[in-house]
Amino acid sequence: LGPGSVVEREIAAGQAHRYELALDSGHFARLTVEQQGIDVTLTAALGEGPAFTRVHSPNGREVTEVLSLLADGKAVYRLEVAGLPGSAGPGRYILRVVEWRPAAPVDRLRVDAERAEAAADQIYLQSTAAGYRQALGSYDAALALWRKAGDAAKEAELLYRLAVTERRLGNL
Repeated sequence: LGPGSVVEREIAAGQAHRYELALDSGHFARLTVEQQGIDVTLTAALGEGPAFTRVHSPNGREVTEVLSLLADGKAVYRLEVAGLPGSAGPGRYILRVVEWRPAAPVDRLRVDAERAEAAADQIYLQSTAAGYRQALGSYDAALALWRKAGDAAKEAELLYRLAVTERRLGNL
């Protein structure tokens, strides 16, 4: 994948498609995956190492998944788009590289906020009271980072997720 790349493919539940993206040191890339009729996850790893983040919103296949990457050194990222097992399908997705540029100071906050949010989503998706309680703390941490980054839309989204989680716990 490179600047401006767009990949549209069909995918079935349990199927995975792999991609590589190489970034120079100090560069930033943002990718989106538009889900069409199937729920997918987007996973990223550095080279052949283990995955360092897995993006899968608890809002299902109705949202666009977003992943930002910031290379501290020259890096090759391994990306995987996978149809969620048990998801209806087959469906399609559109993977886009929507930003590719030298990193700005706010980008570190964005990357950290996305990772904290993705981790909270994974905990939330356990669908247990203990998971919901743990997700609250993680969503709070992500919210603080989005506030520092000055992203009002993401702040609002995280406030909504906090409210939904509190409601699941019977607190609202």
